[in-house]
Amino acid sequence: MYPIPVAPQGALPRVPPPRHRHGAPSGPWPFVDIDDEVDPARIQDPTSHLPLSASPCSHSFPPAQEQHFCWCKYPQSLYPNWTPRQQKKSGITSVIEGRKKQASTVYCLDVMRDGIFRDRGEREFSERTVGRVWAAMQEGRPPGVKVRTLFSEGLSGPVLQMLGTRYNIEPFFFTSTLGWIPSRFQSHVVPHESDRTSAPYFLTTHLALALEALILNLRTDITIILSFIKAIPTPRTSSTVPPTPNPSFLNILTRGPPGPGLGNWNSRLPDLVIDTQAPLRLSSSDRLLTHDLLAIHMVRSPLNHSGGGGGGGGEGSTIISLHPHPHAHNNNIPGTTTHNTPGTTTTAHELHTRVHLLGKSVYWANILKDTTDPTFVLLGLLWYGMYAWDEALEGLYEHICYLESKVIQTDDFTLTRELHAIRAHLLHYDSLLQDFRNTILFVKDTPHPGLMPRTDLSLESEAGSKANKHRMDRECGSLLLEVDRLERSRKMMESRLKNVMDL
Repeated sequence: MYPIPVAPQGALPRVPPPRHRHGAPSGPWPFVDIDDEVDPARIQDPTSHLPLSASPCSHSFPPAQEQHFCWCKYPQSLYPNWTPRQQKKSGITSVIEGRKKQASTVYCLDVMRDGIFRDRGEREFSERTVGRVWAAMQEGRPPGVKVRTLFSEGLSGPVLQMLGTRYNIEPFFFTSTLGWIPSRFQSHVVPHESDRTSAPYFLTTHLALALEALILNLRTDITIILSFIKAIPTPRTSSTVPPTPNPSFLNILTRGPPGPGLGNWNSRLPDLVIDTQAPLRLSSSDRLLTHDLLAIHMVRSPLNHSGGGGGGGGEGSTIISLHPHPHAHNNNIPGTTTHNTPGTTTTAHELHTRVHLLGKSVYWANILKDTTDPTFVLLGLLWYGMYAWDEALEGLYEHICYLESKVIQTDDFTLTRELHAIRAHLLHYDSLLQDFRNTILFVKDTPHPGLMPRTDLSLESEAGSKANKHRMDRECGSLLLEVDRLERSRKMMESRLKNVMDL
């Protein structure tokens, strides 16, 4: 008979295998797979579903400025190609419909133009507060805010729809977060510099100021979904049972002929399958190497030098970091569990505290004071992933040294299986580190449009733009050097494992 995978009692959490094809808007068919049926009515009349979005709602407060639909109509109100069927398959429907009453907390932190970080407290999103929260989201910011960072603890339906409507966010940001899909893309793209310099000379003399104003008043958004590895203590809950030698082995029980006192189950030793989507347990230190996620959307609004103000281009940039509850997405994979154990992923409060601490660094405070580019705050968030990687590989190295001494002393087959599991995880980490590298390069190669060097600027402005580019190249280079070091460490451990397995 076919083997039937089952999740053992107290199984440790795993992440779903990413569906990369549904990770970015460049894919023209979001969550429409090859075998999915396409509704003929959509092809004949692409706007046939809009009356559903325009149906009346119970919200009495006005929608956001420049929006023709209430926030509760997101995502179809702004992205009509996201039909109800696609929303259901992507997990958006389960959030909007299944968690209308779930409370979420959003932590707010402002980075001022002088490099000072100001904590704006937290705000609860719940069914009874949606009116007040939505009204507050339309208010202007205090003068001098360069970038506002929002950290959402939990992803309720109102939070998803309000943020999506207020900041015109591609639904891919939410679906990639729910599905643990590594992704990076740019939206609301500004035309390239060459598009404007290719105009005839006599036009550039008349339109130079107008074109410069156009570029400075266009926004460009970047989205980053980055999976990384973090070391955590082994969770202790009432439902946790002593794990198998390594939780990367999923139990496979095979249905067989009835035996005495066994019912329909055979009592033979279960087969073992290596699963790199599950945590790797380090028995020597009683810690887990588990997947974590940075889910960041950055609205890089036009540079504004006039202080605060209401909505539109004059309010500065915004960074949104999502921290959905671990059980937010059910991957429907038999025999596996998603991240549902408390403490396995970084919380909004933890990352909010870390970013606040970034402002206490003299080095980073000087950078943020000297530049108008809000993207440097995003680089600070990437350093969090680097720290986690470094600690995880440090713990793994110590565990490999421990296993080396054990293998020399014994020929226990369990150790051999664990060595194979660790090697499989190291191969998996190779792809994750490569994704980390590509994310850094993406940030480096996607500059703020208002800070790109241009020949029509004054000498002072042009020098400032070049200095900002040099600073960005330097800081991205520092991160890339750290990734190089992590990759060398990973390769060294893989070689050490091979030596041990050859004994």
